[in-house]
Amino acid sequence: MDELLHILLVEDLPADAELARREVLKTLNSCTFACVETREDYLAALKSSPPDLIISDYRMPRFDGLTALRLALEHAPLTPVIILTGAMNEDTAVECMKAGATDYVIKEHIKRLGHAVLHALEEKKLRRERRAAKAENERLQQQLLQSQKIESLGRLAGGVAHDFNNMLTVILGNVDLIKRELSADHPLLMRLGEIEKAAVQSRALTRQLLAFSRKEVIEPRTIDLNELISATRNTIARLAGEDIGLTFRPWEDLWHIRADPSQVDRVLVNLALNSRDAMPGGGNILIETANVFLDDDFCRDHPGTTGGEYVLLSVSDDGAGMEREALDHLFEPFFTTKEVGKGTGLGLATVYGIVRQNRGLLDVESEPGRGTRVKVYMPKEEGEAELQGKEEERPFAPPRSHRILLVEDNEMVRTMVATMLEALGHSVVIADTPFAALALCEEGKTGIDLLLTDVVMPGMSGKELRDRVATLMPGVKVLFMSGYTADIVIARGGLEEHVRFIQKPFSPEILAGKITETMEGE
Repeated sequence: MDELLHILLVEDLPADAELARREVLKTLNSCTFACVETREDYLAALKSSPPDLIISDYRMPRFDGLTALRLALEHAPLTPVIILTGAMNEDTAVECMKAGATDYVIKEHIKRLGHAVLHALEEKKLRRERRAAKAENERLQQQLLQSQKIESLGRLAGGVAHDFNNMLTVILGNVDLIKRELSADHPLLMRLGEIEKAAVQSRALTRQLLAFSRKEVIEPRTIDLNELISATRNTIARLAGEDIGLTFRPWEDLWHIRADPSQVDRVLVNLALNSRDAMPGGGNILIETANVFLDDDFCRDHPGTTGGEYVLLSVSDDGAGMEREALDHLFEPFFTTKEVGKGTGLGLATVYGIVRQNRGLLDVESEPGRGTRVKVYMPKEEGEAELQGKEEERPFAPPRSHRILLVEDNEMVRTMVATMLEALGHSVVIADTPFAALALCEEGKTGIDLLLTDVVMPGMSGKELRDRVATLMPGVKVLFMSGYTADIVIARGGLEEHVRFIQKPFSPEILAGKITETMEGE
């Protein structure tokens, strides 16, 4: 062996120590020796520089091998211990091995010491490998548990957002209808405006929850990340403030990615604002892009990751940094290291949801006093970047009157939507369950032009209802609605993509536009 090994001899007889040293040198090419004979010197040697191997006499006047063994297990648990015994005694050997000795050698058979040393060093190597494997397994298990925790929080957030959107539909709908009935100078208009403002802000929070739970409606396209960052750079700089320096280092010939541009903008803004808040006295934000290949080692350290070609977006700051405990909870909704009232704790949770929804992954590096670097990896997308055009604005025009079958299991939402439809001039037939709706259709009394139905309902989904109504009334138009978003209703409701869909909460104007779009569409 070429590695320089440090061997600690615990022996009170110089002649026996020299004999042991010579036998070891017959097997090992390069090693150094230290010899002690008291407990105090032994402990000092263990604490100053743990040896690679300990060879201890079993019995000495002021010390003994079993005590040396116990102290080694306490202060240098990976260091193997070989016990030297003065006479053959099976009970002694068993006692030593039970106590944790790697081997024992009888002094009369000292020539076996070389073999025992090689065995002990091999055992030490195996111990290290087992400990490293255990630590790696514990680390991966912790990552898996954290991932499962965030996934569970995501499902909870999606459910909360669904119920919250139902309530906001009622609140905003009633506010809109009341405002229509009041004169422009009515004193209650100001109070209604405050209610509306609070509800709209609540809708924005709900949107963040939906982004975290990866249930937000997205419109992905092939984009050039460098161009998008360049277009957003001035906005980020204004939000960061004059005391924050902003630098962008684009990678030449950057690969394209497929994502929703508006969501990528939100990721950039949230990360930049988080960096700004970490530097209250000013500092620097660095945005970088790069083409990277994620290999097997990276995937092993990031469970659930698929290797291959990715585009890296990195946002770094030289702010306060974070402790390990904060990093472990960084992407959980409502977790924040800021003071009360300084943040909702949804910014980074939103980033997490957006990145995962667009098939990407996140990695964060941070240490107290050394800043933070957030790395976003997005899969490479082949093809040319798509230009993001603005939708043509269409002036609102009241739709033609239609007979609409409304199916909604939530009583308050059902009443509110029916009121909206009637205010828009439609004739409304109401059903509180899919089965009640089918009964009306089977009776042939509805003569409906449009089926407006919730998607996720007890007993029967909106898709099942649509399919059964279609057999009774071929050609009837269908508009789905839900407090969930298009992504989750497609998954849970079994809907096809590109169905006509409106997300709660919605205003009478939005509902009118969707009805017109549905009735005029193919």
